[in-house]
Amino acid sequence: MGKKDNITKEYMQDSRRFADLCNAVLFHGRQVIVGGDLEEKDTTEILNFFYSAREGKRAESVSIQKYRDVLKNAVIKENGEMCLAVIGIENQTEINYVMPVRGMLYDALNYASQIADFKKTNHTEKKLKSSAEFLSGITSECRLKPVITIVLYWGAEKWDAPRSLHEMLDLSGSIAAFIPDYRLNLVVPCEISDNHMFQTELGTALAAVQASGDKNKLYALVHSNPAYQKLDTDTMKLLSVLLSFKFSQESEKEDGNMCKAVEELFQEGIERGREEEREELLSKLKEFGYLPGDFDIKMLDAAGKITSTPQ
Repeated sequence: MGKKDNITKEYMQDSRRFADLCNAVLFHGRQVIVGGDLEEKDTTEILNFFYSAREGKRAESVSIQKYRDVLKNAVIKENGEMCLAVIGIENQTEINYVMPVRGMLYDALNYASQIADFKKTNHTEKKLKSSAEFLSGITSECRLKPVITIVLYWGAEKWDAPRSLHEMLDLSGSIAAFIPDYRLNLVVPCEISDNHMFQTELGTALAAVQASGDKNKLYALVHSNPAYQKLDTDTMKLLSVLLSFKFSQESEKEDGNMCKAVEELFQEGIERGREEEREELLSKLKEFGYLPGDFDIKMLDAAGKITSTPQ
């Protein structure tokens, strides 16, 4: 799983693909975020605070530290207005049943970090005037940048894990109205109905993952879309790890042809099927008292039919 985690993280660090995913998820494919406007951020989320276990005891410094997959500052220009946002992408190669809490923690840590930066600046520049401002460390004019986390699942299976905090809680009666919910911005390949929302090779990769659960669908996809005959190196590497494909290319600089890889996968499946049928037939013959030496072992033709009978 570590290799899959690393390859998906590396793949989504590309600003073009990062912006493409954001535009597809947040703006239904409209080109609002531009890759060139994205700014790389440190993926480490840290919160330092003082905590005392009992009254009268000396407070000790406590740190919470989490690592995101990809985190960038984004410029969002829409309807003549512009705002800055912090957007993170969390790649999941396996289904995660605690993802709502994990995502909520990531976002909360980032907001806490922004507040800490405000406090430091305000104290340094002596902007705090009232007792309320000294207490909170920020002024009423301070505004945090919105934080958005997109969870990108790279599996072909359905996501059967919770998609919100409320789905994880044991709620009953009217108490739910008093508990804020946290919903995932979740991308699941098998739920994507329109790959035209994507403008980069990310859409090509997700479509292949979506079809990978059905060999016939995958075969039809790669042979009907010319994009799979000339995959870029990054997408070729990604799919080779996620789907266990072997691309036959002489150099990593060359484009990969997925059609050939799928055909080889089909051939392997056919050979395995023939071998399984052969073993099953041998087992049945033994039940009738025949020994392996009593018949020709190579008795199946290309269609899997018997070509010779026991001697």
